[in-house]
Amino acid sequence: MFGSVRQVICVCAALIGVSQGVFATPFTYSESASGDLGQFLPSAKVFAFAPGDNTVSGHFFQTLNGSAVDIDSFAFSVPLGDMLTSLTFEWTISTTGNVTGANVIFSLKGANSGAPTLGSSSFSLRPSGSLLLFPSVMPEGPGTYAIANNSLSISGSGNTSRWDVDYTWHATVAASAAVPEPASLLLVATGLFIGRQLGRRRMS
Repeated sequence: MFGSVRQVICVCAALIGVSQGVFATPFTYSESASGDLGQFLPSAKVFAFAPGDNTVSGHFFQTLNGSAVDIDSFAFSVPLGDMLTSLTFEWTISTTGNVTGANVIFSLKGANSGAPTLGSSSFSLRPSGSLLLFPSVMPEGPGTYAIANNSLSISGSGNTSRWDVDYTWHATVAASAAVPEPASLLLVATGLFIGRQLGRRRMS
């Protein structure tokens, strides 16, 4: 009997270990807490996304006189067995001076590099908003990807004019197959054990 108990415990431990990957906490990154993102690819770090709403938050800006600009790009990975189902860019813009235009171009790369380009999107940052980007190429399977900030632009007048954007990327990753939670796995294994013991008693 004790041997059977040990077998059930081992099976439960193995199943729970496998399921932990599926129920990993979604990834969260904030420039204000963890440092500024780089401009160029390949990125020094590849963010490990997990099933759920993964977020990358930061700040970029551009001045009209060309004295300063901040451009953010990053790379990320989608685990084996999971799918990247959507990418949403959410932002709030503020301006100083006379700014009449603010635009950005993003592209989704199929590797931590400048190629291949899976999709591209150009849009105005005025007013603040939220956009679902690259829907025509979704979903994407496991692998390494990157978001490249290809271009920023500004128009207006005045030597001190600039715009600033606070943003959050939302990357939704879905598990390709439903996996029972650890508690459910334990209940199933316990039920199998009890059923096996009752069967043995009837046979004896």
